[in-house]
Parts: sequence; structure tokens; C-alpha cells
Amino acid sequence: MNESGQLHLLAYDIADPGRLRAVARIAERQGTRIQYSVFILRLTKRDKARLLRKLEHAVDPRKDDIRLYPLPAKPAWELHGRALWPDGLWLSGEWPRGGKGA
Repeated sequence: MNESGQLHLLAYDIADPGRLRAVARIAERQGTRIQYSVFILRLTKRDKARLLRKLEHAVDPRKDDIRLYPLPAKPAWELHGRALWPDGLWLSGEWPRGGKGA
């Protein structure tokens, strides 16, 4: 995950299994999965533009739904239930110095 840029939440609902796998691969390269179709990403403006171009080519806008929400620099997280993200992911909104967060 890129260490500079703004945190974003990516969520999607994709109707076709093939497109779903394509979108998941794109998201996995850019961020960290926190639920099955939800990712945390740290994106610069350039990263965000590149990601949106890739997603536009991977989906059918008449059938699929992708949401990209910018998050505040220090999100106030509330966690309920079993976490699906990997050990070492920092949910403070900041990553430790020298670390990538995942």
C-alpha cells in the first residue's frame, strides 16, 4: 500500500463472477481487504486516477456498483465482530514509521 496520499474506502457490488474477480485483483494490488468487497487504500491523486481508469474498464456500469470514499486523516474507527484484515494493519489512520501498514 502506498505510504503517501489520502486514505480511501473502496466498496463494490459486482453482478458477474468474472468481473468480480477482476475488480478484486485490481483492489488487492492497490490496498488491503478489510471485508469481502471492502478495501482500505492510501491513494495519491495519480494513484486514484489510475485506479478509477482500471475499474472503469473492468465493470459494466449498468449492472455493477463501485464506491470510493475519501476518509479523514484520522478516522474514528468502530469495530464490531471478527476482523477480516491481516495482522499488522493499523486502524488508527496512521501507519507506523517505516512500515507499510500491512
